[in-house]
This record gives sequence, structure tokens and C-alpha cells, in this order.
Amino acid sequence: FIDDFWCSDLLCHQTNNSLSGCPCDDPGQGPSEISNYSQMDMGLSDADIRDITIGWNNTMSAVQQAILDAKAYTWSLMWNEENANAMPIMLSKDNCLQLMHAACQEDSFWQTSGVLFGTYHQSISIEMDSSRVLLGLTINGTTMTQIEQDIAFFQLVRGHSAWLGWGTWGLGWRYGVPFPSQFNVDYGSPQEICHETSHGVFERRWSKAHVVLNCNTFTGEIASQPIG
Repeated sequence: FIDDFWCSDLLCHQTNNSLSGCPCDDPGQGPSEISNYSQMDMGLSDADIRDITIGWNNTMSAVQQAILDAKAYTWSLMWNEENANAMPIMLSKDNCLQLMHAACQEDSFWQTSGVLFGTYHQSISIEMDSSRVLLGLTINGTTMTQIEQDIAFFQLVRGHSAWLGWGTWGLGWRYGVPFPSQFNVDYGSPQEICHETSHGVFERRWSKAHVVLNCNTFTGEIASQPIG
């Protein structure tokens, strides 16, 4: 069986859950994303699961190294995507200052690793019964409510390898949602890493743009600038 990863309760216990994928809850030990009874159905002991997990990890390490040797890339080599977690980093007013302080460092993972980013989206549906009594609110995510901030954030903190997509697990673009025009703009190449010009205000120069994100007012701005 080949899927995202294998997990062993014995290895997790031995390493105090420090291994990627531990504890085994996707949904249990053995191959991920399959029936919780897979171990029983396949007649595998805990020791069998441990040995297969070790073999799987060794195989995946060799595959990933071969991909890197070929100057290529794969999903699981992105930051925090070891088990194809597929959840992008999302900006909000509450985490803006914290993320920016962490990202504007030359040796941070933001600058040295491949990172997934997502656009924030929100749309609220109100559900009522026949008596107009509120039953609940549903956020179905069809409206990008902070695209300027998200684009500015992406252009400020991204390193050499970065991807921006729909802000949900898997980054699958929602059917019927227009593609933002900002995604088609050529911003040029970065001339520096981001830096804080005053408290909560971050800037970065690109060869064709000047990017600003103000975490105090939670506003983003990208101004065109001539090359040179």
C-alpha cells in the first residue's frame, strides 16, 4: 500500500512522538488515510508495522534525494509538508506582526525553504428555521476579503521558492471564483529581504515594485516603480 506515509506506535513511543507523523492518528498506525482496521485486515503485528515504517522512510528519503539531485522538487520537501499536510500559511490581523518579525530574517525558513501561502476567504450563509429562528452560520469561503494584504504579505516574506493559492487545505481553487488580477502582475525580482521601517510597518523593494504591509492598520500596498 502506497500513500502519504506509514506510522508505527512502537517508533512513536520509542522517540516520544518526535518523529514526523507521530502520534499515529491518521487514523491509526500503519498506512495513512485508510481504514483504522487495516493492521488487522492485513494480519500485521506491531513489529511488522515498525519494520515497514522504517523501510518506507528509507525509501522515501532515497526518492527525495534523487529528486533533489535532479534539481527538481516535490510536495513533501516544502516546509511543514513532510506528510503532505497541504495546509498553507495564512495571514491575519492578529498574527501579522508575529509572522513578519519571524519572516524578515535572512536565515529563517521563510527565506531558505519552499513555503505554501494561502489567500484568506470568507462568506457567511445564515440558516433559519420556518419561524425565522437562527440555526447557524456557515462560512463557505467564496470571497477573498483581504487580497491586497495577502499579495503584499506574499511578496514581502517569500524566498526563492514559494506558492500562493486558495487558502484552504489542499489549496484547491474554488469553482466559479475569478482569478485575481494581482496574480498576473510581474513584480520583477526581489532587491532585498523585508524589513521593518517603523513599528508594525514592513517594506521590501522589488525591481518593478515597492511593497508595504502595515500590521497596525492591516493594510497592504504595492506600488509600481521603474527598473533601476
